[in-house]
Amino acid sequence: MSIEVAPKKEERPWWQTMLFYLSFISLVLSLLLYLFLQVYFIPELKKGITAKTDEITKESQNKDGSGEQAKKIEEVINDVKRAKTEVEDFKNFYYDSKKASTFFPLFENMVHPQVYFDSFSLRLDDKKAEAQLSGETEGFESLIQQIEILQLQRSVINSFEVSNIVKSGEGTKVKFNLLLNLSESIFERSSI
Repeated sequence: MSIEVAPKKEERPWWQTMLFYLSFISLVLSLLLYLFLQVYFIPELKKGITAKTDEITKESQNKDGSGEQAKKIEEVINDVKRAKTEVEDFKNFYYDSKKASTFFPLFENMVHPQVYFDSFSLRLDDKKAEAQLSGETEGFESLIQQIEILQLQRSVINSFEVSNIVKSGEGTKVKFNLLLNLSESIFERSSI
């Protein structure tokens, strides 16, 4: 017969058993809390922080950069609109006004080769266009030829008046004044 020697089970005191179970439950609850925080709460918190950071960044850009840029762009747009208005106004003024420089090439072709003008005044307004000139020539014959040339220019000259015809004491020079009432059509511009 054999004798078995079995170790005798020691009984633990109840407080150790209770401490074991409380430790085990605390471990399980800690793990569950950790998993809850890692899986749900922390990602939601990060999303909220990212959203607030983006919102703050946008607000600061609006205050510092974008707002000023929008104001600058608006100022440039207003400047461009103002410049466009001024250009249009000048264009209208330029094309609606009479152009005095068109008269000179025409008049140059109307002057007799022996006639010289020493003063010239051109008046352009809404009522009439006229030129006042004073000049001299080598004699009465060239003055008469000048008058005949002016009579042929009905498309440019509506009427004219020769006055103060004076022959200088020595020689054949003749001084005179000339008033030309010009056709306003020679001063009109062609529109673009």
